[in-house]
Parts: sequence; structure tokens; C-alpha cells
Amino acid sequence: MLSVNYENRLGLYKTPYIEYPQHPTEIEIEGFRANAYISPEEVNKYTIEFSKHVSFEWFDFVLVNMNGGRSFAEDLARLQHYSKKIYKIEYHPNGDMPIRIPSAYQDAKIAVIDDVLDTGLTSELIRKDAPFAAMLYLVRKRTPGQIVVHNSACAIEVDDKWLFGRGMNGNIKDDGYPENWGRTYRGIGVKI
Repeated sequence: MLSVNYENRLGLYKTPYIEYPQHPTEIEIEGFRANAYISPEEVNKYTIEFSKHVSFEWFDFVLVNMNGGRSFAEDLARLQHYSKKIYKIEYHPNGDMPIRIPSAYQDAKIAVIDDVLDTGLTSELIRKDAPFAAMLYLVRKRTPGQIVVHNSACAIEVDDKWLFGRGMNGNIKDDGYPENWGRTYRGIGVKI
């Protein structure tokens, strides 16, 4: 089994913490009220800075988990002029894994791009199939009891809020919001 440790490289990026504003600006997204957390311009700034420290060229394969990580993966690929294929996988924290990491990739140098590190359960499932994968996140939430994810890097660290935007889906089943609500917002918002 190939042992690849990216912690030294990934550890060079110091993730900025963005505190939730005491008096957030209210915005309207697809007819629903929400609070702005991080503006589209700020998310762009942090994505550019992250891209300077983490290169897709370090990896044999780049994979993106579900739709949430796609926006971040596309932004990084564009910034790095990365033209190789980015493969889609699908792992859910409830244990559902309809598109798993191909066995041929499991011992390769792979990066998995995801939108948010919340509890860490999804990362645990991915690591069962690819124990040495580097996990790259747009956002790490300061979630109590979060599982430590080694060989990972996050562009932004935020407070534990219900986030949406930049690929993150703001709705849950039967909550009255449209399916995929807020996913296309280019900043990061908080559902209210």
C-alpha cells in the first residue's frame, strides 16, 4: 500500500477564520430571506489564496464529492489552468455511497474536493476507500465533536451555522425551500 502524506504541504496554508457578523446583512436568495456571511468577493479572494498553496498537479487524480464541491473544484482548476479530468464521487454522511472511489485509484495520490467539513463523517467514509487521500475543503465549520481529518486543508474556517452558497445546498427535505436552494449563490450565506 502506498503511503502518501501531504500534511507538510497542506499544512503550509494557514486557514483564515471568519467570524459570523454580530449584525449580518439580510439578503434575498430565490425569494427567501437569508443572512450574508462571506461576500462573493471575499470567497474569491480566499479561493485564490488557497490555490497558491495547494496544487492539483501534486495528485494523480482529482475527485469531487457530489455537487457541493464542484464549484470549488472548478474554481481551483480554472485558477491553476488544470485541464485534466476531475472525477465525480458521491459519499453522504448517512453512509449512502452511490458513486465510490474506483479501486484502481485507492492507492494513488488523490485529492478529494468537498464543499464543507462539518462533522467529518463523510471524510471518514471516503478514507475507508482511500486512506491516503488528501481532503480539500472550501469551508471548515467549527462544529463541536468534529472528527479530526488528517491530510486536509480548508480555504476558510467559519462558525457552526447552516450554510449555503458556492455549491452548498441550503435546503433539507420538506423544509419549504426549493431543492438545491442557495447552491448557486457565489458568496456564503446563512439560512434564517
